[in-house]
Amino acid sequence: MAGTKVRIKIPFLENLNALGPVSINKAELVIPVANNNPYKSHTNLLVFGVDSVGKEALIQDLLESANYYGGGFNSSTETYTFNVARYVQRVLAGTYTDYGLSLISSGGAVNAFRTIIPGPASGTGDKIQLRITYSKLN
Repeated sequence: MAGTKVRIKIPFLENLNALGPVSINKAELVIPVANNNPYKSHTNLLVFGVDSVGKEALIQDLLESANYYGGGFNSSTETYTFNVARYVQRVLAGTYTDYGLSLISSGGAVNAFRTIIPGPASGTGDKIQLRITYSKLN
């Protein structure tokens, strides 16, 4: 029941540095859910960083409150949204090496929920998004 891990790579994230110094105001990782009927989606998912050997690593955003970090299932939009602003800021500043992110179910070892996430080759219009709001610094 523990399920699978989803690895998320964000190519070209560091290309934001071409704009010069930026301050990340908001960075939302939005995970859509494909039609899950008749199963129930997980109540919460978790996003971890990935270290150099491929293991899960804590990111600063995860250490904040649930209100800040997010990760709960929104049944009206059928998405999970995570605030990963600190992660993105640290990657851009060069203080955190980006080996990707790991998405896992919260409580997957004790429940039999199922969440289907459309991959890059899926035929649906919904894709994982990273929505970044930033300010250019002078």
